[in-house]
Amino acid sequence: MDEMTKMMRLMGKGMWGGTKVMLKGMGSLMNHLGGNTPEKRNQRKKGIVEYKPSEIGGFFPPEESSVNTVISGGSDRIRAEAVGAFCQLALYHQMPVIVLHCADQALEQYMFNLLSGTGLLGVVNPLNPCYEPFAGKNPREISQMVVDSAPKDFEIKANLRIYLEGACAFLQAKGVRPNYHLLSTCPHGQLFLKIDQAVMAGKMGADQGQEIKRRLMAGQNEYFKLENYFYDLDAQIGGILWKKQRAGQKYAPVNILRMLGNQGVLMIDVNAAANQLVINLMLAEIRMALQRGIHFACVLDSLEVSDNEYLKRLLEQSAGQFALAFSNRDVYAACNADDNLFNVVLGKSGKNIIFGHSSNVSATKWSEGIGYYDKEEVSRSFNKSKSYQPVQFFPTTTSGQSTNISIKREYILKPEEILRMQEREAYIYTKTNNEFAHTSLV
Repeated sequence: MDEMTKMMRLMGKGMWGGTKVMLKGMGSLMNHLGGNTPEKRNQRKKGIVEYKPSEIGGFFPPEESSVNTVISGGSDRIRAEAVGAFCQLALYHQMPVIVLHCADQALEQYMFNLLSGTGLLGVVNPLNPCYEPFAGKNPREISQMVVDSAPKDFEIKANLRIYLEGACAFLQAKGVRPNYHLLSTCPHGQLFLKIDQAVMAGKMGADQGQEIKRRLMAGQNEYFKLENYFYDLDAQIGGILWKKQRAGQKYAPVNILRMLGNQGVLMIDVNAAANQLVINLMLAEIRMALQRGIHFACVLDSLEVSDNEYLKRLLEQSAGQFALAFSNRDVYAACNADDNLFNVVLGKSGKNIIFGHSSNVSATKWSEGIGYYDKEEVSRSFNKSKSYQPVQFFPTTTSGQSTNISIKREYILKPEEILRMQEREAYIYTKTNNEFAHTSLV
């Protein structure tokens, strides 16, 4: 199926995603708020644009570029709709999309319904185990992925990168493409002997054997660190890992860099947020794609940032060649309640979609992030007095009223309003036109 056919099919699935209708229209809305009472002035200062019940795709119009997007709160289903709109806009701009999620079946099902029949959706999960991180990569890229994905306490440094390049070069000299299974089961202690045997058997030249040995010597005393790395990674990646083709097996090996050469969406279920090595390995692929200047979009769904420095760096990535959507039932909690990180994520985003929250702390942080306005508060006082004039039996009563207006700094959107939001109620901030919209999604 060619790319034009794919795009036409996607258009038939609702590429332009939906509609949004401003409440009473812009002119009527401004007339409605056009009075000069303090209440009307306060409404104008808040700057909230009210929309009739709308489709989420209406807030991702095709004339907009894909930008960093934050989706927080609500149910799994409603966040899936927002993620789907983000993906559709990216596809419209011919940007492939990578979706990393933690066992989010609602998102998988929604994306399947959205893109089925288009040829644009690939899925990696325990029912479709086809992730092969090293497929199509050269020894330098493979070794760099391992070094970049290993946490600091694994102590995998540059010498082991050179060692891994040597192990991959040995496999290639034997006419075998390096893959995850071969590297994770590598008999490190026997490599020098196997190289000598290959040279004696004429399967590789003596000079080639010596060059491979030279690389292996860089880490021959620390290969146990690689064994520890793959031992831990095996426990996390096994459920989605591509196994060697067997008769009748239908799964072809895929990975992120391979997919980015095509148009479409690749969804990968990392199973649990605790699977940090798997997540890091995929993030290493994403960094390689960025270094190559590939334009694409990425969704991080239900991942916990916690102490993962690689995720933090990605969340701090500015939009440009790369558009990132961060979706979670509570983004502030997913940022490990780190105020600085949360503020950076909001600052880097071009669109924020806020659904209802159950945490007062998180609701307050969102209110702070949205900002404040100068609220006019009116206070009135009454006075009454009596006076007598000459030849007057009854006093003259006079009364008066004075009105005072004070200015109070107040949240544009109060925490209690976020806590009371209905299931499909949403606030959507779009930076490009500085619009803060309020609607219910249909």
